[in-house]
Amino acid sequence: MELSGIMELQDSFDRDHSGRFDWSVRVTQDNLDVLAFLALGICGEAGELANIVKRVVRGDDSLRGARHEIEEEVADIFIYLVKTCNQMEIDLEEAYLNKLERNRSRFKRYER
Repeated sequence: MELSGIMELQDSFDRDHSGRFDWSVRVTQDNLDVLAFLALGICGEAGELANIVKRVVRGDDSLRGARHEIEEEVADIFIYLVKTCNQMEIDLEEAYLNKLERNRSRFKRYER
């Protein structure tokens, strides 16, 4: 599945699963709490990933043993990223390609 399809799938899921929070509302200047919630979601999931990595590095778990948990947290981070892009009307693929090009120029001096 292409990235645009994943974004559409997530948008459809969010419209159908609002609950106590409207997951599909577009972010505007008038509802910045939605953007804050999305950013906190990304940070929270990244924190959970960091805790798993910490356990592996300190030897409480093996990388192999933690792989499924890592996969789950990476997926959660990706979901929040896709949601943020959908709700901010950001074309993630275009943003990525633009940033990659800027990074190519920026880090050109480090090429072998």
